[in-house]
Amino acid sequence: MSLPFDLTLAAWLHDPDRVLVGTTQAIERARARGAAWVEPDDLLAGMLLSIARFGMVDLGERMIDLSELEPCFDLPDVDVRVRPRYTPAAAAAFERAARVARADGEVRIAPIHLLVALGDHSIPTFARIAVQHGIDPTGWRRLLSSIAPPRRPHVPSRPAPPPPLVGLEELVPQEEAARALGVSLDVLRGYVRAGKLPAFRVPGDHLTVRIRREDLAALLALLHALDHPIPARRHPQAGAPVES
Repeated sequence: MSLPFDLTLAAWLHDPDRVLVGTTQAIERARARGAAWVEPDDLLAGMLLSIARFGMVDLGERMIDLSELEPCFDLPDVDVRVRPRYTPAAAAAFERAARVARADGEVRIAPIHLLVALGDHSIPTFARIAVQHGIDPTGWRRLLSSIAPPRRPHVPSRPAPPPPLVGLEELVPQEEAARALGVSLDVLRGYVRAGKLPAFRVPGDHLTVRIRREDLAALLALLHALDHPIPARRHPQAGAPVES
């Protein structure tokens, strides 16, 4: 038995847990082309896949057939050794989505917030949707705004999103990145091994590992979007060990 519209698509669009599905798809798209970067186009495609059923995205007035957007959604086998990181533009999309979520009265990013933030003609997948469905960024936002969230029980409000990372250099040592996230160095390395936080070695010194500030900010935004607990940040003295 098929479920009513407001219990399927609307639920997925407004479900912050679906963001993980979408970002996973975005990373797989980047890996499929052997890219070192996750682009905004990857994020848009990933979010569409996260709310699609049988390759169809039902937006009420518009039905988007993802098969018509080939080859973007026809992925070959991926190389799991590739660990792409977010481009500055992709990290900025998370920040825009967070602002959209706050304006929507939410404290967690859901797919609908990222779809609003990624409705731009400079993104190839959106440009194709715009041509096929005769819709511009304003019409895209209007279309998404017409999809109300499903009714849900009242829950206590969550803490506000963590403040932006400030005072960090463009290239951040692992120890400083761990302090910024409020986690131990082992936990941070776990993020790196899992492909959640890109890292690279400094040329000429294979023992020195650095993390880009944009990638760190993107992980922080994603952890908050998924409601992962972020410990209170400590500010240990220089040289002091990082504790979890």
